[in-house]
Amino acid sequence: MRKLLSGYLFRMIKNPVMWALLALSVIASVYFTSLIFADDLSVTVIRSEDFFYLGDNDEVYVDAGNIKQYRFENLGISASDLEKANVVPIDQEIYDVLDKGVHTAYREEWVLNTFPPTLHYASAIVIAIIIPVFFGSLFSDGTMKNLVACGYSRRTIYLSALIYSFIVDLIMIILNIIVFAGFCIYYEWKPPVYIPMFLVSILVEMFLVFNVSAVFVSALFASARKTVAFIVGFLMLTFVYLEANPLLGIYEKHIVDSYKSDTEYTEYSSLAKQYGFNVFDDRIDLSNLGYEVYYNGRKVISSYEFDLPAPVVKAIVALIYLDPAFPVRGGIGIATADYLYYKSGIYAVVLASNVLWIAASSFIGMACFKKRELH
Repeated sequence: MRKLLSGYLFRMIKNPVMWALLALSVIASVYFTSLIFADDLSVTVIRSEDFFYLGDNDEVYVDAGNIKQYRFENLGISASDLEKANVVPIDQEIYDVLDKGVHTAYREEWVLNTFPPTLHYASAIVIAIIIPVFFGSLFSDGTMKNLVACGYSRRTIYLSALIYSFIVDLIMIILNIIVFAGFCIYYEWKPPVYIPMFLVSILVEMFLVFNVSAVFVSALFASARKTVAFIVGFLMLTFVYLEANPLLGIYEKHIVDSYKSDTEYTEYSSLAKQYGFNVFDDRIDLSNLGYEVYYNGRKVISSYEFDLPAPVVKAIVALIYLDPAFPVRGGIGIATADYLYYKSGIYAVVLASNVLWIAASSFIGMACFKKRELH
């Protein structure tokens, strides 16, 4: 397999079209990253003549000259505390800095957390072009038939193609991260990176792109036709780029308000008034995607209730979990905090879902490739 991978790499290096597509990936990454940064002056104001106001009454004037003193980097707190704030209890002094201080930390957190879900934007589209163009030529020029004649098993050929596509995916994702780092350097911004969560969110995106690659490779090797690969890939991309999973709409329509929830929110408000909001532990019930709140280990806001039988709810939730882009789309009621996804295990579930889809599409593609004639 190593020889096959080396051959693919050599072929790619010699192919100007491949270099052009990688360049396109970088250009697209620059574009999407610029959109992220353009949304908030807390980062970009340092490179402009713009200004904005901070504080409860907009009493603090902020521009390029003084922005750094209000950024996260000068608060003296950790990125971990920033992510956890308003999701789980943190040190009260740190919470007070975030809650009562004048700063742009929450805005910076939003800019940073917007970045990982965009990693598939350019990568998925470019890989949708690379796989049919690169591996399609191996079928059309007789290279694939020659590889089989040289003694390589079809399983080895297929797996090497799949691994090669994953390597290209990884290269594009790394290029995206480098572009993002370049923007950070340009705007002299030290983002609040909570490394464990940041790495997991990138891993989710990486496996989403791997999933797209696996579907394209499967379609191409099963049919040996670029047209089929493009059609199947287009359908896959259409699904990945949907703004919302239709099943979530069905799920949310069957959530019912109850007297119990009204009384719970009354208690929640009373506790918040007495102790503040830094005493609550927000959670997601993975069994039904319900949003819950705990106080000192006691549940004060229960998960959702539904007007559907429990088995039907669990079936809908299971299908939602099979969505490889579930956390990218967002949208489970009010439970949308990135750290909440991370700590509740949503990211882990979606990673498992992507692995399942990659395995399924690869099995289908390999089975079809083994049976078909090569010309």
